[in-house]
Amino acid sequence: MLSPARSNGRESEFCRSTFTRKIEILEGDALVAEIKGAIREVEVGPGKVVDWYLVPVQTVDEGEMSCELPGHRESGMFVPITVK
Repeated sequence: MLSPARSNGRESEFCRSTFTRKIEILEGDALVAEIKGAIREVEVGPGKVVDWYLVPVQTVDEGEMSCELPGHRESGMFVPITVK
């Protein structure tokens, strides 16, 4: 069960159209973690940031990545994306 205070981006057209090279988690300038391999879901705590390095594998003219927890997308937890 996910905490309702977290954002959860699940596999979407965005995830299917990119390959994740790595995800970095920083605290200030210090590297906390570097995650590599197939990523299907990213969970980020409120006010926290991860750097997601991608390689496009197909184009997406008008895609979206959004939180799939109830009420989160409607609260603005989404971002439009374009992969070229």
